[in-house]
Amino acid sequence: MTLTKDNLNSMIARIPFADLPKTFSDAIDITRRLGVPYLWIDSLCIIQDSAEDWEIEAAKMSDIYANAYLTIAADGAANSHGGCYVAGKDRDAKATEVKCTDVFGDKCHIYIRPNTGYPEQVHIPAHERTKIGLHSNLASRAWVLQERVLSHRTLHFTSKEATWECETLIRCECQVRPMETTQWNPKHRYFQRSSGAASQPGSGLLEWGSLQSSSNSARTHLTVQNAFTQLDLTFSSDRLPAIGGLAAAYAKSTRYTYLAGLWKEDLPSALLWEFDRQSITKRTSRRHEHYYAPTWSWASITGPIKCGWQPFDDVMDFEVLAAGCVPAGKNPYGSVRSGSIEGIGVMAPIRLGKPVPTDSAETSETGEGYVVLPSSNTVSDEGLGKHQLDAAFNPDVQGDASEIVEGEQYFLLIISQSETGESSIVLRPSSTAANSYERVGSCRTLLSKEFWAKQGRRERVALV
Repeated sequence: MTLTKDNLNSMIARIPFADLPKTFSDAIDITRRLGVPYLWIDSLCIIQDSAEDWEIEAAKMSDIYANAYLTIAADGAANSHGGCYVAGKDRDAKATEVKCTDVFGDKCHIYIRPNTGYPEQVHIPAHERTKIGLHSNLASRAWVLQERVLSHRTLHFTSKEATWECETLIRCECQVRPMETTQWNPKHRYFQRSSGAASQPGSGLLEWGSLQSSSNSARTHLTVQNAFTQLDLTFSSDRLPAIGGLAAAYAKSTRYTYLAGLWKEDLPSALLWEFDRQSITKRTSRRHEHYYAPTWSWASITGPIKCGWQPFDDVMDFEVLAAGCVPAGKNPYGSVRSGSIEGIGVMAPIRLGKPVPTDSAETSETGEGYVVLPSSNTVSDEGLGKHQLDAAFNPDVQGDASEIVEGEQYFLLIISQSETGESSIVLRPSSTAANSYERVGSCRTLLSKEFWAKQGRRERVALV
């Protein structure tokens, strides 16, 4: 059941309880038992076939979840018909009373329950478990991350038991004592509320992360990006809206300027994201079919990314002069119509080539086997090893959709450097914007001063 333009008036007038899917009717029952008068279900509160209404409401997600009294998570339901309440032989909460005698000789009793079959995860709440048979249907969904993080309290109904999660405690039916919420829990990992805020429904998100320093602030949202892109989206076009609520909360807390998944105040270091080839998701990466975000944003690709931390002695080399994005619609945290960054930095021309296959069992560390070569050298395949640069290249797009064409000229743009090398992004001339460059990957190099003096040139650069 969904809200559409056709049934809008009839659903405003009346929604028969008997027509509701099991998960929705269970959620209403839970809400009534708690004495809460209102319930938000996105598929009934957003007109599903209206792009305009969807954009408007998606931009409000931060306020909806941050100001909610409670969020109900149907972790055990495969769809809207699965229901919230767990029943049957799989319910882990069944316990058996065992009468015994304590150390003082007094009669007492204890309660025991069946082993989960996964003893190494028995200490983990059911909504966090990843083992087959214990898996939460929501834990791997990208949209759910912001819903869980922003909510003051979440009541999980898993396939095994009910669990409670708030900013103070995590409680599940399988444990005698509640666990304190730690920094690893999403409600603490990404933000903090002022004292007393958690007990006041409607108090909203007051403080994001630890804003005592810009580095702590940056660490907060880089962690969010890493975690978010490991999760699943049914539609790649949701890549920015699905994290838009978190972005809105972060912008409200920091007054930072949002740039299609990045923050202007974190430039240029924020440009040093890279495709996560070692992600447990094993997903590949490609650009969106239609323009979605500028190539310098991680939102322009569909795969998992990681935002690493540069060495402590890294010095930012790229000077940002201007940066901005134009939203594609009414949601300022959704996809964009255009975006650009202008700055001054050192550029050096290079070529990218495939190395000669060897008998070595090692997989290439340079991203799908590409080697980085000086642009001025014209060498045969047999000579690649002698001329290749000390560089690890990681392309943004992998597999069949690869953007790399051997023999064409590319450019290294230094973003930061230290005694251990340079952190750069790899560019090519833009096919759509004159005198501009598009990003195709990231690169960590350890090149001599002689190379940069001979090949590099400091110039004004426009990134699109």
